[in-house]
Amino acid sequence: DEPDNGHDSDLSNLERDKARLLSMLLKTCPSGDEPIATSWASCCDRDSCQDQARMLVDLIYDAVLKNSEEVWAGGWIGNALWWFGKGLGCADWQAIVYGACMKYYAGVDHKKRCFDFQLGHKEYIDLFIIGLQHNWVVLFGARSGDGIDVDPWGSGGNGLF
Repeated sequence: DEPDNGHDSDLSNLERDKARLLSMLLKTCPSGDEPIATSWASCCDRDSCQDQARMLVDLIYDAVLKNSEEVWAGGWIGNALWWFGKGLGCADWQAIVYGACMKYYAGVDHKKRCFDFQLGHKEYIDLFIIGLQHNWVVLFGARSGDGIDVDPWGSGGNGLF
């Protein structure tokens, strides 16, 4: 469903982020006909990479969309609303995106996998036994050492970044 005349005003923020994430992942795919070796010991070719990018983005988008239906707010307000079943914390969103990444792993031959991920976190407060940190997922493409942070927490699932 591409918008007419180049405008994306009819798209939700989540849909725009889906397109943006796909674009970012496609830029990490091999540009030529030669497959490339990834740092996680697989061999990635251009056509498979493009298909895998679409698959991964669809899985993440679908998981975030499904889990955001009952969420009223994101960020700190979403954390507070968690107690009433109307919000999710950042660790919840991380688990949702992680689950989508694991479905991607299960659906792709590990010897030809073009994308990898790791869990990201940042400590904010560490007082005695009380810790406060932020969590998200970092995606990596075949040709890029730079990660792409996927973090729907701040928007309450209305976006991916």
